Parts: sequence; structure tokens; C-alpha cells
Amino acid sequence: MADVLDKSKFKFFNDKEFYITLIDENDFDLNELDWNNPNYVQILTSYSFIKSVLIDSTNFFNYIGEYFKANETNIIVTDTICEEPLCTYQIMYIDKINNNNKVNQYATLMNVNGDVIQGKAIIIKNYVATLTSDIRFDNMDSTALYKMIKSRGYNTVGIWDIESEKWKEDEVYGPIENYAKHFFEEEPYKTCEIGFLKHNLNILYLNSEYGKSNVCGKLLNDKVEKVLIFTMLTDSFRGNITKEEIEKIIKLSTVLTPPFKPDNKWLEEKRDEHDRIIINNKYRILDNIYQENFKI
Repeated sequence: MADVLDKSKFKFFNDKEFYITLIDENDFDLNELDWNNPNYVQILTSYSFIKSVLIDSTNFFNYIGEYFKANETNIIVTDTICEEPLCTYQIMYIDKINNNNKVNQYATLMNVNGDVIQGKAIIIKNYVATLTSDIRFDNMDSTALYKMIKSRGYNTVGIWDIESEKWKEDEVYGPIENYAKHFFEEEPYKTCEIGFLKHNLNILYLNSEYGKSNVCGKLLNDKVEKVLIFTMLTDSFRGNITKEEIEKIIKLSTVLTPPFKPDNKWLEEKRDEHDRIIINNKYRILDNIYQENFKI
């Protein structure tokens, strides 16, 4: 669900100017995009209707209002479209302008919740520290846009095999089933989906009596020869998960009690000393609970 724009969410303290990315109204046709073109990310970030502009936090809201030509009847909404351990990417747009406005297929493609976007849109990037209250706007320029779109298509997953006995990261493009078929060398593998704090974990593994125990802590009881872990951002879009996240989750699973749900204190809306809503995303919750248990 999209959130009604709340200025308290944007009380970020920036001493310097920062970039935001504008997506003007355009004639982009999703049906004409060739996803098999190895340069599709470059193509998606090179359209003339995409602009990076430099602003500062003092005129942020005025700039947004003027760009959207918003009035008191408009609802400007924000949706998270990509996450990294220290950053979130969000798209802003006016909700349901009217039936006469043209659908912005490019902005709709950037969104992940299925909502159709009409008219213009803005993409912003936020730096969100996990162990402090440091929250600020980060540069959302062409480089950041390229990185975000690439990470949406080429997802990071975690893999483990009995030969190396180490967790590694790999990139996956396309159906996860194709990657799994190659990784497990066409051997039949098992699957399970687990919620851990606010992380979604999809675990594919090859179990064997000759495998190793406790590879995934308390997440799996079986002996395994190979494991593949990926995460879903939504029901339709894979997210990214790092080796560091997986190792923290596995270690925490040995001291937390199933079903590994976060305490209510992490789910309640709270504000910091500057009256900003604290963004308790999955990274912040994981790092803080890990610190509580292992004093990093």
C-alpha cells in the first residue's frame, strides 16, 4: 500500500545539496523494451525524459509541489521500490489524478506494488543508518538510477556448498529456477520459505546423509551439501540479500526462539528526538537485535 506523504518522514538533515531524479510525462512503451538486450539497463537510464536535479532540503517540499503542480486535493504518495542495507529508494507520485491523464509506463515499471502511475514521478534515495538515528537524503542521480535498476534485474543471492564450506554471493538474472537447476546440477532439491524478523528467506537446499549439519543454524535441521538463499521484495519481485545478512541471520537463529518474529517494540511507530518517524526496516531491526545479542 502507498503511504500518504507525511513531512515527518522527510525531516532529514542535509548540510549539502543532493540530487533527485525526475520522470517527466513520456511516450515510453514497455512492450517495446527488449529484456534480452544485454544493454537494457543502460537503455532504461538514458531516456531524455529522465532528469537529475540538484536541490537542498530547505526547498524540497516547495520543489515537489511545483513539479507536480499539486493542490490541496492531491495526495502525494511514496512507495519503496528498492532497498539496500543502508539505503532505500522511493518513488513519489500523485495518486489517481484522473482518467484523462496518460499512464506513465516508465514510472509504473519502477514501482513494485502494482499501482498504475499517471503523470510525473520523482525518485529519491535515502541514507538510513541501522545503529544510529542518522537519516538523510542521498544523491539520486543517473549513477544511482543505473545501480538501482541493475540490482532489480540482477539480484544478489547467497550460496553455500560443502566443498568450500563458505557462504558466497552471486548474481541471478531471470527465473531463480534456472539458476537453481545449474547450481544443484539438476539434482532434486528441497525448498522452504521462512520469515526471520522482517526478512523473507527462501531456502533451496540439497540434503544428504553425507552433508553437513547446522549450516543454516536453526533455520534447517537437515544435513546439506548445497544451499541457495534468496529473498522476495514483493510477491512478484526478488530482492537482494548479502552474505553478511545471511551470516547474521544464521548466528541469530541459534539464540532466538522460533518463529523468529520481532518484538512489538520494533513494529510500533516511533519518533526520534527530531520528531522524525524512525524507519525500522529489516536492516535496522536485524543489526540492532544482532548487537543486542552479540555486542558488535
